[in-house]
Amino acid sequence: MINNDKDTIYINSYNNSSTSMTMINNIIMGENAEVGIYEKGDNANIITLSNNCFYGIQNDHFYYDEDTGTYITDQEGLNSMSDVASGGNIVADPLMEPDNIHLQAVSSCVASCINKGIDPNGYISSLTNDIDGDKRPYPVEGKYDIGADEVTNIVAAIVGTHVAETGDDIIGVGSKINPFRTIQRGIKAAISLCSNNVYISEGIYPEHVVMENGVSILGGYSLDFNSRDTNLINYRTKIDGTGDGRCVFAKNITDDTRIEGLIISNGYLTGAMNDGAGIHCTNSSSNLIIKNNEIKNNTSLNSYGGGIYLWYSSPGIYNNNINNNYAVYGGGIYLSSSSSIINDNRIIYNEGIDGSGIYMYSSQVEINNNMINDNTGSGLFAHSSSSNIYNNIINNNLPRGI
Repeated sequence: MINNDKDTIYINSYNNSSTSMTMINNIIMGENAEVGIYEKGDNANIITLSNNCFYGIQNDHFYYDEDTGTYITDQEGLNSMSDVASGGNIVADPLMEPDNIHLQAVSSCVASCINKGIDPNGYISSLTNDIDGDKRPYPVEGKYDIGADEVTNIVAAIVGTHVAETGDDIIGVGSKINPFRTIQRGIKAAISLCSNNVYISEGIYPEHVVMENGVSILGGYSLDFNSRDTNLINYRTKIDGTGDGRCVFAKNITDDTRIEGLIISNGYLTGAMNDGAGIHCTNSSSNLIIKNNEIKNNTSLNSYGGGIYLWYSSPGIYNNNINNNYAVYGGGIYLSSSSSIINDNRIIYNEGIDGSGIYMYSSQVEINNNMINDNTGSGLFAHSSSSNIYNNIINNNLPRGI
């Protein structure tokens, strides 16, 4: 129900009558519509409103009850009306193709209706094909897409979503030729598509990224995504913390997830307990890999872990350039109650009171083949920790190396 004038749906009961209506799995939108659903009548209407998508109605007047003079203007209201059986409705741009029939693969309507197995009245399960004759739901045991179209090209999208400086979070679809603008939008789309990777082309991305379990962020791609350089010489991809927050936050990462090929810079945190201005990692397993990044110029002014902060975590930290970061303790890397393998990194020119290269507290750490040089506030500091330190160069740290 798209591009309607005045009221998209008008429910009118009169002469002591009532109306019974069940609305499930519809897209209700249109910038010319004054109201999405207009209900009028003195008698009790029986209305079920479930798993519909509302968007673009003037003034967000998604539902109007004339008897009470009440407008419903948000998603929470649509799903908690006292006189209407409702639930599962969303307020979002359905991201439709130009024909206003088919959904884009990254639409919020994809897999947002009820699951095939929990449709007690059979309203949706009786519809086995979409408007094109494609089987629904897709995948077979999954959730239905809202609307008349069932998106079946998701498998192609599973290879990953794409982000570029030239992209757009509103009209972009996450493809190479029509990418998103922000990394966070790419991560969100990857989750909805069950995708594993977000590919990011060269450019500067001023944002504070929140990682999701099983979704990797991979920088170093050319503008057309056909070439990649993880040495950070060409196609430099930068997450810029803009000097007012943390660059990357990772929590409860247990599946294979990578932070790779990125410049992570300009994170800035003040106040106690504001740890990890570059990367903050909490309660995450060794399946999180931090590799081939340059982590620089991040500051945890009154706390720990300027470049990387680990709390009850065990990520692999490989082949990164960690430089010019500051924290009270652990300017480069700070570990607390963590176990990690730190291999093949250049940890240089970091500053703090102590452990400015690497600070270990109550942790078990493998530190191999690293260059830990020119840090102010010691190269390595271990407190109640067990460490294996092999084949490293530890040079010119003040006031001491270890």
